[in-house]
Amino acid sequence: MKTPQEKKPSLRLMTFEQARTLIKIGKGHAFEVPLILGLGLGLRPGELLALQWNAINWQDGSLRVHQTWHYSQGSLVQPSFQLAKHPRVILLPQGVITCLQEYAARKSQERARADDRWQPRDLVICTEDGMALFPDRLTPPLQDLLRQVQFPALRFHELRHTTTRLLLLAGLAPQIVGEILGIDRRVLPYGDHWPPVSHAQYENARQTMNQLFFTT
Repeated sequence: MKTPQEKKPSLRLMTFEQARTLIKIGKGHAFEVPLILGLGLGLRPGELLALQWNAINWQDGSLRVHQTWHYSQGSLVQPSFQLAKHPRVILLPQGVITCLQEYAARKSQERARADDRWQPRDLVICTEDGMALFPDRLTPPLQDLLRQVQFPALRFHELRHTTTRLLLLAGLAPQIVGEILGIDRRVLPYGDHWPPVSHAQYENARQTMNQLFFTT
């Protein structure tokens, strides 16, 4: 006899207006940066939690996604970081750059307050003493923001699926969406036959993402 398989919950995705509303209500919230990186850029939770400040190039406004969060079950030590399965460089929309600059200033103040307690791991998303966060810490603040605007509850990874859908609806080609979100070409239609994405396509995607999520 076959054992019954657990039915996976269906994906819940937001509309353009819902995504913009959530980003707007998250402005200044403690969850603002995880929300921006998860919804505005489509980062996976592991990529987001492993992100370090040295991955941001402020000169050209780009973000290097090259590692992911790793934790051994039952271990009492801090998580380590492994090479990301789909490393990539994302050209950041101006709305993301502004958010990260403001956040960096706040983090500098936190480091000063923590003094000797600060852990020099260079993490973007971290505790008040610089320690890494665990993935389950991403869900409660997301649910709090969703309740404020009376939206249905979402799992954090559903932000990424929303990003994928909205970028495609905005007219970006599947190959550029796949490159930005680190989606394996083999799962996309005719992905193995697409030419490399040009710099002009990346720049167009940057402007589209900024208009989609950060322009009122």
